[in-house]
Amino acid sequence: MDGSVVRRFLLGLAPWVGAVLLWYAVRWSGFVNASLVPAPHQVAAKFVELLLHEGLLYDIYASTRRVFLGVVLGIVVAVPVGFALGWYRPARTFADPMINFFRALPPIALIPLVIVYFGIDEIAKLVILFYASFFSGVIVMYEGVSQIAPLLPTAILIIPFVHVMHVYGLSDSLWAVVAAYVAFATPYAVLILHQYGKLLPMELDECARIDGASPVQIYLRIYLPLMTPALVAVGVYALLLAWNDYLYQFMLLSSTRNMTVAAAIDQFFDSDEAPWNYMMAVALVYSLPPIAIYLALRRFTSFDQVHT
Repeated sequence: MDGSVVRRFLLGLAPWVGAVLLWYAVRWSGFVNASLVPAPHQVAAKFVELLLHEGLLYDIYASTRRVFLGVVLGIVVAVPVGFALGWYRPARTFADPMINFFRALPPIALIPLVIVYFGIDEIAKLVILFYASFFSGVIVMYEGVSQIAPLLPTAILIIPFVHVMHVYGLSDSLWAVVAAYVAFATPYAVLILHQYGKLLPMELDECARIDGASPVQIYLRIYLPLMTPALVAVGVYALLLAWNDYLYQFMLLSSTRNMTVAAAIDQFFDSDEAPWNYMMAVALVYSLPPIAIYLALRRFTSFDQVHT
């Protein structure tokens, strides 16, 4: 046997031996009544007697079955209930006071009530276990679902997106990466531009129509200049989304001919000793274009700097 294995075994055994010796020392010290602290060998002998002659194995099986059944039933019911309460705002508003009440109520507080209604048979024990697991599961599920952001992380969609690109014959194609970033940036762009456009006063449109401006002129000479800050913000976001992403480029591009810089940097880790000097140089150069673009467009993000 290897020396390290023996050493680990002895290190793991040492605390148990120490605990048994401490047990004997406490019993023989005289500070505690010996009848209250049986010796370890007496406890071991009683354990063997219970195991072989008094049905200890069946008791363990019955307790395990009871706990498993009560907890499983509680969790199975708690998951849909907690999800419904956390996801739907009317249900959350209705159930929030009740959740706060039961959050502070321990399961042991209901034991007298359960005994009154169900007695002390197996059903009463299952009810206590069901209550404990059900309300714990409901509270955890409710708190978790209620904190979920309405926008899902893009990493969740990587597997179906790779499959769709394979079906359309766009595997290992830059167009697949372009499609991914367009799909992820478009909802954000629509949301930002829609909210920003609602802030523009309708009187500008009415005044321009009175002056004889056509819809195209109104769009190009009034709305488009006023939308410049939002357009720049959306553009910078889309640029950084595509520029800083690694996962989709790594999953959708496999050949070195189409590999982007973000995916190519990962190739440095193929060797046992990564060339950190080259990696840092490439990363520094790679970070310069978005910085330059942001600095060049920063003046357009201030509303009072928009030139109409």
